[in-house]
Amino acid sequence: MIVLSLVRRIVNVMTDHPVDVQTHDRRGKNHQAYLWQYGRPGGSVVFEFQMGRGRAGPKRFLGEFEGILQTDGYIAYEKVGGPKMVQVACWAHARRGLFEAHALAPTETVAKEIVDSRTH
Repeated sequence: MIVLSLVRRIVNVMTDHPVDVQTHDRRGKNHQAYLWQYGRPGGSVVFEFQMGRGRAGPKRFLGEFEGILQTDGYIAYEKVGGPKMVQVACWAHARRGLFEAHALAPTETVAKEIVDSRTH
């Protein structure tokens, strides 16, 4: 895909950009659609409009992408891209899980050590 060549090697994909749109079904209400953001650090960004948050949009957009795909872990990113694509996590989302683990079990030392080492 020509557009994907703009963001070729490392792609940070984020969703959760809801937008209200009017449809032609004359319900008189807006429908929630999404702008999917594809970009690379310090480089180009592409927004793709989709009516939903399903896997079909990222799967079609990424096609046989073979670079690094960094996401928030949303399930729609599973089974997308080519066989050589590497999925990596977003540190902010992983860190949030560590804070939640520490809050649930304050005496557990592993989560606390990781949280403490990243906050100082």
